[in-house]
Amino acid sequence: MNRIFYGKHRKRNIVVYFVILLLWLSFIFYNSSASGLESTEQSNRVVEFIQSIVHNFAPEAMVDSGAVRTTAHFVEFFVLGALYYIGTFFIRFSRTSLFIHSLALSLFSAFADETVQMFSNGRGAEIKDVWVDLAGAFVAHIIIFAIYYSYKHFKNTSQ
Repeated sequence: MNRIFYGKHRKRNIVVYFVILLLWLSFIFYNSSASGLESTEQSNRVVEFIQSIVHNFAPEAMVDSGAVRTTAHFVEFFVLGALYYIGTFFIRFSRTSLFIHSLALSLFSAFADETVQMFSNGRGAEIKDVWVDLAGAFVAHIIIFAIYYSYKHFKNTSQ
């Protein structure tokens, strides 16, 4: 794993990482800048798609658009949290402090996301969304933390 973060292609990997990170942030802020009408239309398309799949298994079941929006927030920030935490592997500091710093970046991004929504026509900021965003990032952090330390443990015990 260290070859990815500290090997001979380290500079290239950092550039690739930042391009992916910036593209993902752009995707999040693009979604936040959509008007209330555009956002609702997009959510409705996703609800209809999911409803068509669910209908095959449970014809009477209904998909809640609020649940779809909340899940979208969670997933967007799950990916962002994973990207932030993976990015910390390029820095040689304590894993715990990097965990906290990358989670703080996720929180800052969640507040920025909601701030953008405040200035989008027909949209508003909700503190609930910040908590959902942070939960997505936190779950990603925990999963990566567990994978990293499991890998490290098994690598050390096999030697």
